[in-house]
Amino acid sequence: MRLSDKGMHRWYCGECKTPVGNTVSSRIPFVGLIHTFMDHESDGRARDEVLGKPLGYVQAKFAIGTPPSPPDHSSLFRVMARSARLLAKWWLTGAGSPSPFFDKGGVPRAEPQVLRPEQRAAL
Repeated sequence: MRLSDKGMHRWYCGECKTPVGNTVSSRIPFVGLIHTFMDHESDGRARDEVLGKPLGYVQAKFAIGTPPSPPDHSSLFRVMARSARLLAKWWLTGAGSPSPFFDKGGVPRAEPQVLRPEQRAAL
């Protein structure tokens, strides 16, 4: 799904409609995963144990509830610089391809539904 023709892709499970993650485009090899769909607790391990400790937070002011304390030695600049470095490396080396979300031509593997303004307002 997309909220506009040029908006990010919001990926959902085709069967149960569970949100999976968000991608900007096929050229940016990054997906923001929505951790609530992962079954990390079935084996008794905590999310940080499975995924690793957070390196920092971006846009925490929009968090619902009280966001956790930032990790030690964390700053928005460090998080953004690390992300930019990794994205550039993946883009230059082609490590983001093939993608589970886009084919080799950069076309989404599922046709995105673009919500019209009145559909968005109804949500």
